[in-house]
Amino acid sequence: MPRRSNRLITEDLVDALLPKETVWDAEIPGFGVIANNRTKSYKLRYYFHGCQRVLTIGTNRDLTVAEARKIAYAHRARIRAGFDPVAEERPTRLSVRALCDEYVRKRASCDREYKNAADDESLIQRYIVPILGDHAVHAIGADDVACFRTKVDSICAISGDTCVPTALSVREALVEQCLRLLSRMFDMAEASNYRPKGSNPIPRAHQSYYLDGIAKHTLALPWHSQKDGN
Repeated sequence: MPRRSNRLITEDLVDALLPKETVWDAEIPGFGVIANNRTKSYKLRYYFHGCQRVLTIGTNRDLTVAEARKIAYAHRARIRAGFDPVAEERPTRLSVRALCDEYVRKRASCDREYKNAADDESLIQRYIVPILGDHAVHAIGADDVACFRTKVDSICAISGDTCVPTALSVREALVEQCLRLLSRMFDMAEASNYRPKGSNPIPRAHQSYYLDGIAKHTLALPWHSQKDGN
């Protein structure tokens, strides 16, 4: 069982703690505060499938005792419901390149009507992997997405095979199609615990803005018409 003492954690108790002192709460099993030289950290100890976990809730610089207690209560409720807060806080490290492979494999195995496989793989190989392939999935943020958009647009500005400028509207649409694909991958990454829940860095409002009314096959491979001489 998680540790419990006969002392209730209060603001006064936290303020009075000396470095290396630890107090466990009398009310919430496993809820405690550990003092170091600079701060006091609120912790939650619990068991999940027989293994002990220690979750850091926050420090006294960022949270009051009441706020930390409320978070601890919420985590205890999730634990009882079968969720592991520590696992949710620690996304598994995975590269974008590996995520792309997993996405295509899972889509192909789960969706027999995966008609966009060729288009998706083209976007992945031409844009996503060269630009983001070596990045860690959990570390991709809004700045990385903005940089990705700029680089994709730069690549599209001149068709790689023919050196013929690509129309601005098609370039913008292609960028958005890449972002839609990336967003679906990040959704899958969250479900697989490669990213924290609700952390998809691509705003959904931008995912289909340029796609309305434009033929999808034209967007997926805009260089093919030039290559075929059409």
